[in-house]
Parts: sequence; structure tokens; C-alpha cells
Amino acid sequence: MQNIEKMNRVVCQKVSEEAMKALEKVAQQFGLSVEQGKGSFDDAEFGLKISFKVPAAAEEKAKKEFEQMAPLLDCDPSWFGRSFTEGGGKTMTVAGINPRAPKNCISLKDQEGKSYKCPPSYVRRYLK
Repeated sequence: MQNIEKMNRVVCQKVSEEAMKALEKVAQQFGLSVEQGKGSFDDAEFGLKISFKVPAAAEEKAKKEFEQMAPLLDCDPSWFGRSFTEGGGKTMTVAGINPRAPKNCISLKDQEGKSYKCPPSYVRRYLK
């Protein structure tokens, strides 16, 4: 690959994809999971949030937080870990809650592990 002279959205996406591939190998060696967070860039710099987690501990923490916060955000605590097939045919699993984002506070994951955010009404529609 040629040297990069200026950062742009396409370059950042390619760099983050390659970085995640490499980091997934490292995480696997230690029995961890790795997640990519938000990134930002300008012409000269690209920053990306990356988290390594102990899978069982992260799952338990997310479940406990969901059960505590769900009633405050008009959600059912039993939703955590439940799966449903949405209108486009993707199977989604309720994976967490973010009380600082009251509008789109529910975290979902698809079969490939990609994360999505949605409002409680979206989940309620499928988990009646």
C-alpha cells in the first residue's frame, strides 16, 4: 500500500479494519474480546477508541446494568440476552443499555457481532 499523505473517511475506515483484524488475533491469544468504539480524524490524525474485555465479566456487568436501569427507561429487564428477527431478516440480540442516551438507549448485536442502537419502542415491537 502507498504512503498516506492526508487522512480522510475512506483511509480511516481501511486503517481501522486492518487494525481490528490484528487486534482480534492479540485478543484471542489472551481470551479477551475486542470492541471498536467511535473514532475521529482530521487531515493529519486519526483516533479510535478500542476496548479489550473479559467476555464473561463484561456480559455479567452489562446484564446487571440492564436489569437496574431498564425500569427507569421504560424497558423490561427480561429483554437482556433475548433475540428476535427484525423486519429485514436479521437476528438481533439485546446486549445492553445506555442511560445517558435516553432516546436510543438499547444496544443490539446482530449475528456477526455488529452493534446497533435503538429506542425501547423498537425492541418492544418484536418482544411482546
